[in-house]
Amino acid sequence: MTIFLDNVIPNPLKEENLSLSKVWGEKLTINSNNQYFLSSNSGKGKSTFLNFLVGLRNDYQGLISIDNKSICKISLAEWAKIRARKIAYLPQDLQLIPHLTVWENLILKNNLNSHYTTQEIKDFIQLFNLIGLKDRKINTLSIGQQQRIALIRTILQPFDLLLLDEPFSHLDKQNIEISLNLINSVCKKENAGFIIATLGYDYGLDSIETLLL
Repeated sequence: MTIFLDNVIPNPLKEENLSLSKVWGEKLTINSNNQYFLSSNSGKGKSTFLNFLVGLRNDYQGLISIDNKSICKISLAEWAKIRARKIAYLPQDLQLIPHLTVWENLILKNNLNSHYTTQEIKDFIQLFNLIGLKDRKINTLSIGQQQRIALIRTILQPFDLLLLDEPFSHLDKQNIEISLNLINSVCKKENAGFIIATLGYDYGLDSIETLLL
């Protein structure tokens, strides 16, 4: 999958000075099998950028296309298929269902595609030493625990590109490392790439391309 941006300016940022941006107002090609950090200070449009790519917003000037088709011409039914099989997205607000348990949240997502076995999902939870919490309701967990569960839930589908919006903001160094290893492992399995939105941190992965907003 190839995503192309041509002179894209978000409407809320059109009065801002974007001269230093390597994304806004530029020509940019994103290949779904590559790895990227989307880096900027707050308020420069990281979440907006990801929401454009997953079809949740279209308030911009310019052109964004997926496989040579403008996203403005993609129907709601087509977007549903893209989100189910092409683009997996973890937003900042996590969008877990608070009154359901950890396990119920994960199984509900996995049942859409039956992409992993029950044991594989348990193994993902155990990576973060959270298996003892699988029957706890989401609203009883810390935000860091919720971030880890939300990451697991996000990858429980086929995808070509994984979008992650500040996924490590409440994690310590050890859990960031576990998360990055999981992301790399799953992306390798799916022959997919990722875009991680970050406030300027590279997490020691210098070889990954950085998109500066």
